[in-house]
Amino acid sequence: MVIIFPKSVKNDFYLQKTFVNPNLMSLAYKFVSIPVHENFKGLTQIIPKSDVDHEFGFANFTVLQYSSLIGLSCVEKKLSQSLIIDEETIQIFNGIVDAKEIEVSLVFSRSQDVRTWKTNRATDSLSRNILSLFFVSYSSIIVVPERCFNQSSIKYICIHSTGSKKSLSRVTDRTIIRIREVYSLSSFASLCTAGNEFRLEALDHQISFLNFVFNAHFLHKRRKASPNMKHIQKILLSGPSGCGKTRLVKHLAQLKKCGLVIVETWRIDHLPLAKIEKTLNAYFAEAVSIAEESDDGVCILLFDELESICQEKKQGGPSFRRAFPFLFGSFLRIVEKYPGLIIIATTNNIGALHSHIRCAGRMEVELHIGPPTEQDRYKILQMYLSNFKVSASTCRKVANFTPGFFGADLNALVRNVVRVRNFDPKLYRCERDLLNLFRKLVSITPCLSLRHGLGISPSRDIEMKHLGGLESAKRCLKSFVEWPLLHSDAFHRLGLPFPKGILLYGPPGCAKTSLAKAIAFSLNINFLFVSAAELYSSFVGEAEKNVTILFDKARLSRPCIIFIDEIDALAGNRNTSSKNVQSKILSTFLTEMDGVGNKLDVTCINKFSTGRRFQIDKDWMKNVIVIAATNRPDKLDSALLRPGRFDKLIFVGPPNSNERAAILGSLVQYSRMPVNTLIDFTEIANKTENFTGADLKLLLKEAGYAALLRDRNAREIVSDDVTAALRLVKPNDRLKKFSNMYESFR
Repeated sequence: MVIIFPKSVKNDFYLQKTFVNPNLMSLAYKFVSIPVHENFKGLTQIIPKSDVDHEFGFANFTVLQYSSLIGLSCVEKKLSQSLIIDEETIQIFNGIVDAKEIEVSLVFSRSQDVRTWKTNRATDSLSRNILSLFFVSYSSIIVVPERCFNQSSIKYICIHSTGSKKSLSRVTDRTIIRIREVYSLSSFASLCTAGNEFRLEALDHQISFLNFVFNAHFLHKRRKASPNMKHIQKILLSGPSGCGKTRLVKHLAQLKKCGLVIVETWRIDHLPLAKIEKTLNAYFAEAVSIAEESDDGVCILLFDELESICQEKKQGGPSFRRAFPFLFGSFLRIVEKYPGLIIIATTNNIGALHSHIRCAGRMEVELHIGPPTEQDRYKILQMYLSNFKVSASTCRKVANFTPGFFGADLNALVRNVVRVRNFDPKLYRCERDLLNLFRKLVSITPCLSLRHGLGISPSRDIEMKHLGGLESAKRCLKSFVEWPLLHSDAFHRLGLPFPKGILLYGPPGCAKTSLAKAIAFSLNINFLFVSAAELYSSFVGEAEKNVTILFDKARLSRPCIIFIDEIDALAGNRNTSSKNVQSKILSTFLTEMDGVGNKLDVTCINKFSTGRRFQIDKDWMKNVIVIAATNRPDKLDSALLRPGRFDKLIFVGPPNSNERAAILGSLVQYSRMPVNTLIDFTEIANKTENFTGADLKLLLKEAGYAALLRDRNAREIVSDDVTAALRLVKPNDRLKKFSNMYESFR
């Protein structure tokens, strides 16, 4: 049977009535409960009506019996449409009895009405008038119709007990009504989701700190703390999109069962100033009313994406927008008058916020959410994959090659894997195939923090084994990058500082860039590639800002390698350069490498102890390594080359004879170039003195063209083709020209 719910009720007669075809005479005039949700049943009386089709029914489920309040909003939406029911699930009640005593809670839609009606003697008669219209049971809730709003703003009436668990009850003039609690709609919403708390992983430090803040407020409201004690009421929560800022606040609101008022600033940023002020005043008044509902009431006023209305002034923007930060600041100044109110603002880009918001006396604490560790990612993956048969070892392996991925990134990754797997389940039956699918999707879709903006994140298509020769450079690079990441405990034990920078220098074409990409791929860490030209800008201060953005991006994607190509164009010697712009960029670059110029500038709670001691994270550059490449190390400023900046200088020069043979073998093997087996790579290597890796790659390319010129249908490259290519390709003379200079740095 299909039950249809009319949008409005004509009069009181239609309340709690379900009209069906007379064929269902077995249920005629019976009081029944009909399941509408796993936690809810509608209480109604069956009324036969001749003009109703036998497959349909028209019902009013104003009263719902519940086992849990979770899902109430979903049920209300369902009751505004239609419902398919099974007649076998209908439960029949014997009848209705007059209740001697009933215990209820009232929920008001307007928070300002809570205090008014809480102390009003007319509350008892008001609730009695509404309750007398319905028959109820224990653990039921009345969704009060709008036509009953004439005298008050009561939205729900929760019936906790009626004196009988087996029969329905009716409220009469003799019924004693006891009011247990009076809630606002916002406070009641937290009860409806209290058992459905968000699962949060990787945010233990932030949760510990916010728990301390909430507990201090509860103590203060209960007058167990000194009234002169000032508690934290203004918190700025920063972190990239998808890191869990809003989810964290909702989790705390549910955990502490306190009110939550959310201001989505992006919805109002286009409005005129007067309209924004009026809207914010309404939100503030609602939050204050919720906080003052009870003696220990606390309410969170959450400003989501604050940078939408409080950005630093930009050229060309509307002049009235300059007043937005000062308008928000006025709320921050008066919040101390309301001890139960906590203002939390979230931002994706803390550097974009107006300086007025971050000055003394505004935000008391700036809490940052950084990238999750490998263990944190493992926990998050286990949470998202809990409904699928995926082993713990697979989760650990996926966590290993997803550095810089936040919760939202991992959620999107899991959803994409599930989609592909559902499309063709036969292809991904075993764990090995599933792991390969994860790897493939990670290479296609990087994490959000690397997906846009400055710094290209190249596809992971190169490994160390693809690079022939360069054994000495590989060993040095591996020891300086791999050891701190894999053996960080040994570094801490011996008091060794983590390396900050590595300079690869040598003539062009010697695989400096490929080396950096390969080491990042082999260690499963993020890789940001940028050239010096990308960092420059024609606007004043924009280049310095680009440098800062690049380093901030790397910190959010830790562990991460920043690779800067042609760094001599960015950080030239200040003694020989007359460009003032270059000097400013160099100063910013040096400051960022030292870890002093961290524009996030936030307090990171690394450890929360019973002594209420907060530790500031000073290791912002930990697990961020700068690798730079240059053909002219003599052009670099000496400040860059000192220990603590570029700790290691690695010469990447032309390969020797054995290395050239190895490079040729690697190029042929991994490019799948068909080469005649009679070709001797050692012989070619002896003929290509001073050839770089790029020269050898060009040599094979020209040999391929020579094969096509020889025979359009050629299937492989032969010795004659290589000989022809040798006549065309000549080595780069840069090494001979600057050999003495390179030697001075070795």
